Formats: sequence, structure tokens, C-alpha cells
Amino acid sequence: MMNNYMQTYFFSRNSIILFSTYLFLLQNTDLAYGSTKKHEYAQKNHTHDGKGSTGTKLGDSSSVKGPNNLQSAFSSKVERDFDKIRKFHSYDPATDKWSTIEDFETVEILEDTTQQREDRYIYYSFWAYDIAKKAWYKADIRGYGYRYKQGKHKHAPLIAHEEVLLEEKAKKNKFFAWKNLGLSFSIGGGTTFYNNMIQNLQLIERDGKYFVQDQHQFYLIRWFYKNYEKQKVFSTPLAVHGPKAVKKAEKDVSFQGYGFCIPISLSLHYTFLRRLRLGVGSSFEINYLKKLTTKGGASNITDYILPRPWLSNLKWFGLIGFSIMKKPKQTILLDVQLGQVYDVGSELGLWWKENKYLDTNWYVNVGLGYARKLNNYTKLLIRLSGDYKQYKHNPFSQGKEVTLKQPAIHLETGLTLNFGKDNQNDESTKYLSQPTKKIQN
Repeated sequence: MMNNYMQTYFFSRNSIILFSTYLFLLQNTDLAYGSTKKHEYAQKNHTHDGKGSTGTKLGDSSSVKGPNNLQSAFSSKVERDFDKIRKFHSYDPATDKWSTIEDFETVEILEDTTQQREDRYIYYSFWAYDIAKKAWYKADIRGYGYRYKQGKHKHAPLIAHEEVLLEEKAKKNKFFAWKNLGLSFSIGGGTTFYNNMIQNLQLIERDGKYFVQDQHQFYLIRWFYKNYEKQKVFSTPLAVHGPKAVKKAEKDVSFQGYGFCIPISLSLHYTFLRRLRLGVGSSFEINYLKKLTTKGGASNITDYILPRPWLSNLKWFGLIGFSIMKKPKQTILLDVQLGQVYDVGSELGLWWKENKYLDTNWYVNVGLGYARKLNNYTKLLIRLSGDYKQYKHNPFSQGKEVTLKQPAIHLETGLTLNFGKDNQNDESTKYLSQPTKKIQN
């Protein structure tokens, strides 16, 4: 009985010892295997000289911590501070090379860091090795303007990869010129200040009509539809019409008033060097003016009432502009339009008669425009501008004339259509004509 009891006791004790020894060996084997794999991974993928930036060999046993302190050699924290991780070493699967993160050859620097990365972005979270601290970290460089250049030979050598990049850039450049060509249409409203100045001529009002006297000649004023009509006879006695039938004003009298205008503009333009805009265009302007009030030494002269208040003019211009602010989806443009204006006043029928205009002259328009990208082809346009034009009437003797000044303020809104698809952020397009860049220290 005693022998059976002793046999059972020794058998149980030996089984427990053997099982404990087995667990101990299994645990140490697993840790040693994991450490060895990390050690071989770093040694296999080191740079061509076998050294890191600090001169320590990545293959040396001192560069990777052993099993006793293996847990402290790995950090679960994801490092995103690029100034901290730029010197970390890691494996780039696109080129099959081991290098520092800042020397990755398959990424391109983008200034617009607000761009959303694709789901297949390979540098989202990866392991990197810090030689100084001899520790592994998880790194994330998606927020630093990196974008993996997907290509059909992503695991090919660097030369083949650069050829893929050049091929992709060539395809983009094919449509790059068309993207910079735009057609803008806008319509708006504004106000025009009219100032008709009579210089060195005598102003006369008789029977509700207005005349200017040049020595012994008299001209009937018909502004905005016939301009002037020379009178052959002007000798109606005062006694027939009473003492107030004829009113005279001093020289240098002005007629002034405000009118409403509707500008409709169309322009074709091209953007050079991402900011400089050149183009041509046309603007048709509809105006409404009811009356002009006398200023100066003509207090006894009544207001000039237009028989037909709707007026129109046509402008042809060239434009030059510069983007003073340019962001991926927003642009502020300062531009100048310089051209010729053709005015027919209320005589709309003159548009169908060749070279039959009431007035024509040069004009200038300075504007500040705001454009916001709606999609890959269209932009919303808002433009505030100041417009100035003037005409001179001088069918009189030398030194005597009537000057019509018409400054205006316009606010227009419309759309700009690009002839090419703009599917990239504006800040990144400048890299299309440049080789892939690396981050500098």
C-alpha cells in the first residue's frame, strides 16, 4: 500500500516539473524567435553602406534589443511629429529599400495637407526604427503632404518607377493647358453718374427746349438720341411768348444726374504662370436715365428730361489680371479692362447701321473679382468694378465744347467655365513640370 502511494507521489511531482520546464522553454523560444526576426529584418534592409545616420550598423546585435527587454524596444504610440520621425529608418515596399523616412523615393511633397488620402494609402501606419533610442515606433506621415504615386510597376527599381511618374505627368500636362483656358459670363447691376459740362458756350432755354449759342450760331440740344441740331433761324420775338419764354445761363454750366445700369459681360482668358491672366471680351450695357439737373450758374434753368430714358452701349476690351490670393478652391483677382466703347444712346436702330454711333471713345475698367471652385469645370464669379468713360462734343468753334463724363460702379456675378478638367488642387499643379522632390533638412 505504501509503495503504491510513493509511486503515485513521485509520478505526479515529475509530471509537474516536466510540464513547467516545457512552458518555460516554449515561452523563451517564442521571444527569441520574434527578436531574431526583427534583427534579421533590420539587417536585411539596411542602406548600401550598412549604416544609419548616426553611423551605427543596423545589423549589429547592439542596435536591436534582445529578449530580456524586448517589450521596452517597441512603442504602441503612433508618432506623427515629422521633425521627430524623419530620421527613423523604415522599409519602403514600393522600392524594396531600407532608408530614413525623409529619403523615401516614392512620395511627392504636396503643400495642400487638407487633401483626403485614399483608403489604400500605404504610409498610413507602419513600423519605423529609431537608431538613437534603439526602439521601434509606429509612424504616420499622411498629414505631411505625402501621396504615394500609384503605378503599374510599384515594386520595380527606381528607374522604372521614375519612368512611370514621367508618363503620368505627361498625361496630366496634355490637359494642363486647356485647364487654364476659361470662358466667363456675368451679369449684374450698378449706378452711373452723368455729368454733361458746357464750356465757353451760352446756354439758352426756350419753350422747354435747350440751345447752346456759339457766337451767332445756335444749336438745339438733343443729348442721348441726336446730340445737336444746328438752327438756321433763331429770331422769335420775346413779346410773342412773354417775358419768361427765354432763359439764359452763364457759361460753364453742368447738367448732372444718376442712372441705373445693367452690364452683361463675356470674356475669354488664359492664365499664365498660375497667376497672370490675359484675355479679351465684350460687355453690353443697358442704362436707365430719367433726367439731368443743372448745376453752377443756371438756377433758373429747368431739369433736362430725356424723352426716351433707356440707353445702351457696347464695349470691346482686352484684359490683364493678377491673382493676389490663390488657394485650392478660392481666388481673388485684380484685373484691368481697356478698350473701345460704342454708344448709341436711345437710338437702338443704330446698331444695325454700319459706323453710325452717337459717341465712341476709349474707356477703362478696374475690378476686384472673387472666384470659388464649384466642380472640376466651373467656378462661381463675383466682381466689383469701377468704370470710366467720357465723350467730347465739339461741332463748335475752337476752344468751345461739351464734355460728357460717365463714371460708374458695377457689381456682377456669373460663372467661369474651364475648357479642361481641373481635378487637382491649385497648389499642387506647380509640381507637374518638376521632378519628384524630397523633404529638405
